[in-house]
Parts: sequence; structure tokens; C-alpha cells
Amino acid sequence: MSLLKNLFKHIDRSAAIRAVACGLVLVLTLTVCGFDAKCDTVRENVLRLHVLANSDSDEDQALKLKVRDALLTVSGGIFENCTSEKEAAASAKENLAFFTKTAEQVIKENGYSYSIHVEIADTWFETRDYESFSLPAGTYEALRVIIGEGKGKNWWCVMFPSICLPAAMGESKDFSCVLEDDTAEIVEQPKRYKARFKVVEIFEKTRKSIADFFK
Repeated sequence: MSLLKNLFKHIDRSAAIRAVACGLVLVLTLTVCGFDAKCDTVRENVLRLHVLANSDSDEDQALKLKVRDALLTVSGGIFENCTSEKEAAASAKENLAFFTKTAEQVIKENGYSYSIHVEIADTWFETRDYESFSLPAGTYEALRVIIGEGKGKNWWCVMFPSICLPAAMGESKDFSCVLEDDTAEIVEQPKRYKARFKVVEIFEKTRKSIADFFK
């Protein structure tokens, strides 16, 4: 016992605290990286839909939702035979003109003359909670739809797999068709991972800021 006491007397307490702190940071980093790797799997297997309204007026926001519903409805047929996000994204690119025409028709039928821009783009999303699932923050491939000036509040969800189709009165699927069970659990039971979702969001924002700085 006296030998241990003498040993601890010669230990620099501040150095010991720093060592413990570094150890904790290392463990946290490894934990976050492992969880973020699973989140990457989610990002790589999901095609998002991102609709930006012309403005925040009630009328423009209502129009945004009508455009959303129309696009989700027609996407069912377009992605029917797709088995992966890559196939879905490729099919979406082939049908950009069709998506544009669909959106234009909704806008015209509702008495507006807004321009419409539709593209497939890598898009940053914050952590988003829905009724039955959550999606981690990060960059996803998305069908991006800009109505008019695109200065209003946006709406985002999942286009493939067809998770968000209930909003458009369609037939939905779940994440099991594109994700392994342990990864699907992260999305479908997010309350278990709430703290890690937040840490991953901070981690991803930091990574995005660094990447943007060097562009």
C-alpha cells in the first residue's frame, strides 16, 4: 500500500487528468465513428425529396405540399422496379423532365405561373424526426425541387424507398428493403439513439464546414 502511495505522489495530477480526458475523447470518437458509419449506410441507401416553396406565405406553402404530393404519387411507378438508391437516382435523372412537367401542371392548375427547377443533387439535411422514424444528419442524394424563388420554408422526406407515400395516399414500404436489420433499427427506433444522433449531427456539421472551407 505504501508503495502505491509513493507512486501516486510522483504522478503529475494535471498530466493524469489530461491522459484520462484524452482516453475518453478517443473512446467517444471511436463510438461516434462506428455509429456514423452506420448512418453513412443510411445516407447511401436513401433518396430524399427536397421541395422549396416560393415564399412563406400560406398560399405558397400550400402549393408546395400539393407539388410534393404529386411528385410522390408519380414516383411510385418510376421506382417500382428499383432495388437500390443508385438505381432510384438513375431513374430519377432519366425522369427529370417528367417530374418537372408534373410540378408545372400542379402549379398551373392552382393558378400560378412560378418557374420550377428540378435536379438531382447532393444535399445537406439536419437530423429529421418523422412520426415513425428519424434520419441522421448528413449529405444525401436528393431530388431537389425549387418553386419560383425558392425562398420559403422547405419540405423534405424520403422518395426511395417509398416511406413518405402515405402523405400522398399511396402504398408505402419500410427501410428493411434497403437496410440491414441493425441499421434499420437506428432509423425506425431513434429514441434509443437520441444522444448519438445529436453527436453525429455535430460531427457531420463540423466535417461539412471543413470540407466547405477547402472548396
